[in-house]
Amino acid sequence: MNNISQPYNVVQQETHQSKMKSNLPTNQDYLGLTTKITGLETNVNALKTDITQKVNNLENKYDKFEHGYTIDSDAIATSINKNYDTTQKMHEILKRGIKI
Repeated sequence: MNNISQPYNVVQQETHQSKMKSNLPTNQDYLGLTTKITGLETNVNALKTDITQKVNNLENKYDKFEHGYTIDSDAIATSINKNYDTTQKMHEILKRGIKI
């Protein structure tokens, strides 16, 4: 019985070993993984660039918005003074007009 079962065990072991060897990654597998990793890195870098551009665009839009609506206290003071001067002059003209 041992003689009959032994070759079966040897064949079974060889079959198992060949299956194990066939499951091992080949150089082609490594090259394929390397290519995929490089592709993923390229995609990640493209996404980083895209996100950076979008953030920069938003910053530019915000800056334009902020500068477009920034309160310039000097300009307001100048405008108030001009309006006040104009109002004073109009008031004086009206006073004179009423006196005449």
